[in-house]
Amino acid sequence: QSHLGKMKVSDVARRDINTVITGLGPKRTTANRVSALLSVMFAYAVENELRTDNPVAGIKKYRENARDVAFTDDE
Repeated sequence: QSHLGKMKVSDVARRDINTVITGLGPKRTTANRVSALLSVMFAYAVENELRTDNPVAGIKKYRENARDVAFTDDE
């Protein structure tokens, strides 16, 4: 169940964002994607005067492991 689900946009604090992100455990890539999505959502809230700040701003992203991608001649 989502930690943010029933909270008002104006009530979400940085600690709530950290709880969501750290709750994803060792899934670094997923945590970075969730962080990016939340950042865009809160930026929208700031633009539309639902908040005065973005609680995701400044949260450091995890370093992701590089992946090897091999393409075939058809790609």
